[in-house]
Amino acid sequence: MKLKGEKMADELVSQQYEDLASSDSATQMRIAVGFKLLNVSLYGTLESHADDSKELLIMPSMNYDAEPFTLVELVDGLNSFLKGITGKEWFTKDGILNSLKKFLNETNLDSLKISIQQVFLHVKKPKSGESTTEYAFSLKISKDSNAAPKDFTFASIDSLAFGIWNTNNVRILSNMDLLSIKQLLE
Repeated sequence: MKLKGEKMADELVSQQYEDLASSDSATQMRIAVGFKLLNVSLYGTLESHADDSKELLIMPSMNYDAEPFTLVELVDGLNSFLKGITGKEWFTKDGILNSLKKFLNETNLDSLKISIQQVFLHVKKPKSGESTTEYAFSLKISKDSNAAPKDFTFASIDSLAFGIWNTNNVRILSNMDLLSIKQLLE
């Protein structure tokens, strides 16, 4: 049985071959990629355009059995991956911790075990000029991390997830369950 991401990758490859076969413009290149980021299998596409610009797209795919990492390992892994593509680091442990402190009790935040559930990454590198990067990560806090939302004492927690994103792409945010409460109610 194929996971959603694997099905998307197969559909992506099929569509790419059709697109390439019907193109009469200048030679371009598109490759479907399967790779691992922090032991999570991901699929995406890499394009090289006639104007020497490049584009990378990793679409959301669910990873049900993703291995959990500490916050430091997660930040280091994501930054290493993104720096290889964009040339800069995007996250800091303190930045993510400060965001989590707004919602979670501060007990043992350094020892949180976090797994990647879904990933979206879209990088455009023109031949000259600034690159643009859009991302969204849906992350799950492991049950044994003892993390609990602030002022949430009336029930036990079965699962706890959070997202980090800079994209405004509603389709991606919807697929990754990262819509705001306002958007969910519209």
